Amino acid sequence: MRRSLTVLIPRVQRCFGRFLGWTGARQTTASRCPRCFITPTSGACGGAAIGPVITAGKLRVHAPLRFGIAAEMSVGSGQKRTVLQRGALALTEDLVMSDAGFRDTAPSRSQVPDVRRDCTFSADALFAYAALTMSPNRVHFEPAVAQAAGFSAPVVDARLMAQHLAAMAEQTHGAVNAFDFRAFAPVLQDQRVIFFAQGRDYWIEDAAGQVVMTARAG
Repeated sequence: MRRSLTVLIPRVQRCFGRFLGWTGARQTTASRCPRCFITPTSGACGGAAIGPVITAGKLRVHAPLRFGIAAEMSVGSGQKRTVLQRGALALTEDLVMSDAGFRDTAPSRSQVPDVRRDCTFSADALFAYAALTMSPNRVHFEPAVAQAAGFSAPVVDARLMAQHLAAMAEQTHGAVNAFDFRAFAPVLQDQRVIFFAQGRDYWIEDAAGQVVMTARAG
């Protein structure tokens, strides 16, 4: 399947226009689907109430994306994506999704970190990210759906946490050309977590010190 990013970008802009109240009355984030903005959330757009969650991913940057130039994304088997610009390969992404949730055992961390940052993810942040990525999985933004899946609050999309770690990598080491991450436990809306960096290794711990995600940048 091939989709032009010049088509996707206006859809995202419309999503955020409605989210921010630029058109019509603003509604609460819990009442709307970030894919179709139907009220109340009913899955009428085909969005899954509870679907597989992303537990790992690999990103490779082959060439910088140029602003203002149309790009084309191809979705292959599974969750493999490639992005082309002017026919040349720019990005490849390979995500791992699981219906069974997080199964791998988290490693222990004994390194002394170079960087430490506290973070929480609000309801607005989760909804906005679901709109930006057009995520159909409502476990990431709707409390009732998350509770039906056994969570006390919506589950933070692993890609959102990974992007925070990648941003740390850019701030500490410059441009990132390769980035691998793996999640070991769910992080919930408004849950306090701590981001760490040591060299090119990055990880996230919960308030109890359990590692919930690891990553490495190249």
